[in-house]
Amino acid sequence: MDISSDIDTDSNLHQYVRSKNSHKSDLLRTVMIDFGHCEVSDLRDKVYAFLGIAKDGYKIIPNYKASVQQAYTDAVKAYVH
Repeated sequence: MDISSDIDTDSNLHQYVRSKNSHKSDLLRTVMIDFGHCEVSDLRDKVYAFLGIAKDGYKIIPNYKASVQQAYTDAVKAYVH
């Protein structure tokens, strides 16, 4: 693991959140693409971690009782309905 790249990613994410926090302008899909490479300890957080900063994050309610597969399926369903 390259610690410097982790620090850069954390810094970039922090800057992104600060710049977007006052006006949520990006869709969850965009945020997930931009920061989906970030490491998480729970794969459901590849979706759930970005709900608060995406303008359409309200469409998904985090459910940590669901399997990883179900969490991703629910995210996709939120966009096709």
